[in-house]
Amino acid sequence: MNNKALKVLFAGTADFSATFLEPILNSQHQVIGVVTQPDKVSGRGKKVQMTKVKELAVAHNIPVYQFTSSLRHPENYQELLKLDFDIMVVVAFGDILPLELIDYPKYKSINVHPSLLPFGRGASPVQNTIAQGDNTTAFCIIKMDETLDTGDILYREEVQVDAKETSLTLFNKLSAMGGPILNKVLDNIEYYLAQAKPQDPLNVPEPKKTYTRKIKKEYGRFNPELEAIVLERKLRAYTPWPGLFFTHPEQPEQDIKIIEAQALDFTSFNNLVQSNPKLEFLDYKALQDLTTDEIGKIIASTDKAIYVLCADNSLLEISSIQLPGKKPMDIKSLKNGYPKLLTLGVNLK
Repeated sequence: MNNKALKVLFAGTADFSATFLEPILNSQHQVIGVVTQPDKVSGRGKKVQMTKVKELAVAHNIPVYQFTSSLRHPENYQELLKLDFDIMVVVAFGDILPLELIDYPKYKSINVHPSLLPFGRGASPVQNTIAQGDNTTAFCIIKMDETLDTGDILYREEVQVDAKETSLTLFNKLSAMGGPILNKVLDNIEYYLAQAKPQDPLNVPEPKKTYTRKIKKEYGRFNPELEAIVLERKLRAYTPWPGLFFTHPEQPEQDIKIIEAQALDFTSFNNLVQSNPKLEFLDYKALQDLTTDEIGKIIASTDKAIYVLCADNSLLEISSIQLPGKKPMDIKSLKNGYPKLLTLGVNLK
């Protein structure tokens, strides 16, 4: 064990990254610099938006390094090789780092990765965990090597995923537990490096299932030809961005976001039909003999929800939506303000 203060170069870009920078700033260790992706122009006002990592660094008068091209370009990473640091800590930086930089400091470089490694490598492990319906993930700290998320594991702790977990709640859970763990590893870096273990090759499936992809907007497109439980998981996985959305029935160039929804099987829905006198639905006899032609249609409605038929006679109960340029609203408010928008028989494909 070393238990000595380290000079740390921190590399991270996502909001998740900032939740790990802050504990280091409050520890015995010295952050000598922060590497983060360039500022972005966002919003209607086209304002320049710094990453939260940069905001935190600026607030603590820590030098910030940003590069408009990949850090793998020699002219970029060589600037960082001029710095004096003992270790580099990487949390969701957003680019593959060059081995010359990874191996440069005394204690090399470590990476925080939230998945059951070797499963869930890549850009979106938390969202992937939710979208797949996994009930367990892990908080890992690994020694970095030249390939993505394949390094030896210094620390691994399994984490329970709740039944209605969202990406946001899981990120928060991992951040809350992970900050102190990261500091413990830094405090005792020689010990953790000495006992690091390779990732288990026996558990590695084919590469396309091992690596998660960067999230794209199209992943949030509502597709009723999937089972409702899959769509519910996508909603929980891709909130706040890109969310789960469908094409506006009256304005095809616009999208409507689903804010709250849950999956029902047909038995549960049938019980609802029998027990709720306020439920409006398409011809009940037709409900008993639904075909694939009905998939995507709003087949039932109450003052609190609309029910969309999905694959395998499953239904998505939608209780809150967001119209373009508007705040989220519940279905009762939608019906009061836009009574003809999402009515029985409307197809949300």
